[in-house]
Amino acid sequence: MKSVLLYRCGTWLVTNEIQRKIQTSVNRGLRYILRIWWPNIFSNKDLWKVIGQEDINLEIRKRKFRWIGDTLRNKDGEIPKAALLWNPQGNRKRRRPRNSWRRSVIKEAGRSWNELRFLAADRQVKRTHRQPMFLEGTMDSIIIIPSVFIKTNAIRIATCTVME
Repeated sequence: MKSVLLYRCGTWLVTNEIQRKIQTSVNRGLRYILRIWWPNIFSNKDLWKVIGQEDINLEIRKRKFRWIGDTLRNKDGEIPKAALLWNPQGNRKRRRPRNSWRRSVIKEAGRSWNELRFLAADRQVKRTHRQPMFLEGTMDSIIIIPSVFIKTNAIRIATCTVME
């Protein structure tokens, strides 16, 4: 339920009203799952502790900064990175909101846009996730091939033989 509500939330300009509505929806769903009905008094913070959840604002922030970092580490010619780095010049038209997505990110991070770009570039690009894949073998030996997925979508395969 929460993954559907927060799909691509890293690209949203999240206002207090949007945050409140999403948090209310998540809390209502959790209360329904746990069968906590109206006469029972159960605070939201206690509900989050029981389930192991956190405030929706923290979840949105984590996803937003993860998306920014991933996008800034992309190659220079890719469209999402170009759109993220695009800086339109001039003034906004009348009656347009003064706050933009980029301004909200700078305000949340408490850093300048160039500092955020530097921090994203400084992070390790190569992250490995091992998922063992089993291949058929004889009864004497089983061949295990762990696949290592790197951020650049290159796959390295290492082979080892395990004896019974």
